[in-house]
Amino acid sequence: MKRSKQATLSRFFKKPKTDSEVEKPKPPIDKEVADTPKEQKEQTPDDTPEVTTEGTTKIPVESEPIENGDVPKARPKALASFKNGKPVNSEHNPELKQKFRAKLELVRNKHEEDLPVITKKTKLNATEFQWYEIKKKHKDTLLFVQVGYKYHIYGEDAEIAHAQTRLFLSPGITNLKDIGSDGAVQLGSKYIKLAYSSFPVHRIDFYTKQLVEKGFKVGHVQQMEVAALKNVENKKGPMIRELTNTFTKGTYLESGSGNGSEVKYSSYLVALHESKEDKPTVTLLATDVSTGDVIWDSFKDDYVKSELEIRLLTLAPCEILNCGVSSSTLKMCQKYIHRNKGRLAEMNVLEEEEEDPDAQVALFFEGKGNANTCSAVLELPAMVKTLIMATSRYLTHCKLDSLFLLTDNFTKYTGSYMRLSANTVASLELFANATDHTVKGSLFWVLNKCLTSFGSRELKKWVSRPLTDRTAILQRLSAVEVIIKSVYSAETTDLTTSINKLVKLLKPIPDLSRLLMRLHYGQLNRKEVYLLLRELLFVAQEFQPGCGDKHIDANPVLGEIFNSLGIHVGEIEKLLEEVNPDAARQDEALSFFVTDPPSMADRKKDLKSVENELQTELLALRAELNRPKLQYSSVAGIDYLIEVANKDTKKLPLEWIKMSGTKSVSRFRTPTLNSLVKNHEYCVEKLKAVCDVEFAAFRSRCAAHYESFRSMVVAMSHFDCLFALAQVSGQSGWVKADYVDEGGIDLKDSRHVITEKLMTNYIANDIKITCPTVVTGPNMGGKSSLVRQVALSVLLAHIGCYVPASKAQIPITDSILCRMGAQDNIMSGQSTFMVELCECAEILRNATSRSLVLLDEIGRGTTTTDGIAIAHSVLKHFIDLGALTLFITHYPLGQLLDSEDSNKCDLVHMDITNTNPPIFTYKMKPGSATDSYGLNVARLAGIPQAIIDRAEEMGKDMKHDVMYQEGVRMLTDIRKVV
Repeated sequence: MKRSKQATLSRFFKKPKTDSEVEKPKPPIDKEVADTPKEQKEQTPDDTPEVTTEGTTKIPVESEPIENGDVPKARPKALASFKNGKPVNSEHNPELKQKFRAKLELVRNKHEEDLPVITKKTKLNATEFQWYEIKKKHKDTLLFVQVGYKYHIYGEDAEIAHAQTRLFLSPGITNLKDIGSDGAVQLGSKYIKLAYSSFPVHRIDFYTKQLVEKGFKVGHVQQMEVAALKNVENKKGPMIRELTNTFTKGTYLESGSGNGSEVKYSSYLVALHESKEDKPTVTLLATDVSTGDVIWDSFKDDYVKSELEIRLLTLAPCEILNCGVSSSTLKMCQKYIHRNKGRLAEMNVLEEEEEDPDAQVALFFEGKGNANTCSAVLELPAMVKTLIMATSRYLTHCKLDSLFLLTDNFTKYTGSYMRLSANTVASLELFANATDHTVKGSLFWVLNKCLTSFGSRELKKWVSRPLTDRTAILQRLSAVEVIIKSVYSAETTDLTTSINKLVKLLKPIPDLSRLLMRLHYGQLNRKEVYLLLRELLFVAQEFQPGCGDKHIDANPVLGEIFNSLGIHVGEIEKLLEEVNPDAARQDEALSFFVTDPPSMADRKKDLKSVENELQTELLALRAELNRPKLQYSSVAGIDYLIEVANKDTKKLPLEWIKMSGTKSVSRFRTPTLNSLVKNHEYCVEKLKAVCDVEFAAFRSRCAAHYESFRSMVVAMSHFDCLFALAQVSGQSGWVKADYVDEGGIDLKDSRHVITEKLMTNYIANDIKITCPTVVTGPNMGGKSSLVRQVALSVLLAHIGCYVPASKAQIPITDSILCRMGAQDNIMSGQSTFMVELCECAEILRNATSRSLVLLDEIGRGTTTTDGIAIAHSVLKHFIDLGALTLFITHYPLGQLLDSEDSNKCDLVHMDITNTNPPIFTYKMKPGSATDSYGLNVARLAGIPQAIIDRAEEMGKDMKHDVMYQEGVRMLTDIRKVV
């Protein structure tokens, strides 16, 4: 370390001087201007704050204050100090590091206090003033402003970007109030310029994605003209810049050209509206701009918004538009967004959209040639149409409103699918585990063996919407069975060959679904358009039209899939005939087409003419300098330079323009050459502009085939899902279920589909449920795991998958309704018991005789008397209804069941050994448990033995009282009979 830097750093560890001891520095002249670095750099999380010799400390703006005692996430590099003669590394000494950072903060604050107050009027430059004018209209947006080959971020936006991404920050004005309407800095400000950061143009997607994923709204302000054209055409004034795009978490489109094995789930933008009735109607519109899916629904909801909750859990939106909801619904949305790190935005519904949505829809589709889509949208409910118009306005800023022009993407949320309650999705851990809410440890994690991203998204829909139509289930299951036999069979057939061929094609394929949507939005570059067409052609050529006909007898589902893959091969080949593959792979604009369109050919002629003039000028220069082998040189991106040795420069004409040089040579242009170069640059930019126009036209021709290409991608995604289910179902110990209308659930050697993947030696159970069943047993004995196991087996059977058992009989079920777990909802003012009863009320309203109902310890959130009364009434309701019910309880069965109901339900319990301490067997046995063994759980939890002994004595006394009451009740019943 240099001596000067050592001296500077050592100052930070001295005791700070008091105000009286500090010598007041003289106000520097234009200090902020002098301190501005010549070039901006990106600051990584390990960059050490820069300390200048003038005492100015450039320290990152922390997102968390140091006074809280928290060590900020971005740390400076380890600095060594000495203690007792030995070096101490601050990286391993948090106390020393905290002291160092506190010193830096103190110096910075002191420096800012000593900054001179601006006393003369200064103005923003032209680019900054353009930012200021746009920022006033978009205060909620972080603006990236293109300045040549960099993007600049100004003001408060720069501070936020620095705190979130660790970009370099140059201090300056952050508050818009410090700037006047004419761009003048207000007198009294500490700075004369805006705070700013910058990064190279090619990093735009990286920083946009980082900030969008953290919930920010990001806008791109781009240059609308090229410097070369502006100079030749002698345009006056600053470079024209406009806000071209804005991005949020629900509207940001990633490139889909990566490997298909990278799983990218749906990112729905959900618009919500709620009526103001006593029992309000909630209208929902979910759009996924990356896949084109549009899902709508309109439904009545209850006090706890259980219907809305299940839709949020299933759709998993990353952004919610509040188009007018109640305060309780807004609190639920805020809670969901906070937990899932999403974004909540306000979008007011316009009066004309609500009063006359049909007119607004007709106006939106007018002149866009989508009569079929317009007719389909006009048939939707009025408020759904209103939300479509409101969402289209929101998407207009992102240039994504053309999403609603697509015909086949509109679907209703509810249909011929199994009903799953919100508690069912959470308790059965369908998409996220209950511990850290990640996908690992969920049912989807077990099933997702898909080869492609778009296949994974389709499989998630299948899991969230199990089938209830027997024919549809059997068709899907039959396809899975055929794939299993084809994959694991040694015999080679045409069907086996087709399946293996498609699997091989899907493994390296990119995310075609997202590429296709970006093609529709006009966002694909040349390389991506070629990639999309090429991948589609690879598949189409392998499955020529009609190739699936020979497989329809073996399996109609697979036959239709293979037929859909090759039907559009002619359209794809015709488009690719126009493209030069080598140029397309390099994203080369000038030679993208095999045959240049007339407009490009004319511009290339102009360019060739200028290049000939440059060559003529080179011949003249060779003669003038007497250097027959003279060639133009290019240095640092500057072309057409004349390189001359420094010893010969005195001989050159005075009008020659020096462009650059080294110790040995200098590089020049003659006035004529300089004029020709400017003309050449002008022709190149004009040619590029024409190339862009012609490519945009070609891209539009490709987008006209969207529906055809989408049918191919949908077929591939369906096959991918079937192949994933076949891989899971083909495992040892999995069996195809027999579907029955009556007879109940009968599982042999049944296992928990998720738990057996996370642990070894899982204990299987034989389970038979033909009527409502009361499940008892010790705490931690496996009761809850058992009932979840049954529900997951039923759900697997309804999505067309095999079941983890040696034999399975499962009835066609219309819903799985679950009330498990204990949780409150303080944000909505609901206690644990209130949440329990509201969820129970939802189940009571929606359950039918074909439902599977799981109830865990109903009534435990209140007094024993009230709890038993509620549990008794709920159980009796399901006994009378005849729904297959698994009812977990610790209440005495004598108080829970009437004598006439005891014969209408079964009793089972989780077994336990009669040893001390008892051992859990995790086996289900008929009959009721003799004890709950709660004291054993207390012992395992570490409760003091004295307390356990006292509880045991109290338990014996209470047990005698209960037995006495049961005896009295039995005698009363006998007297009634006698």
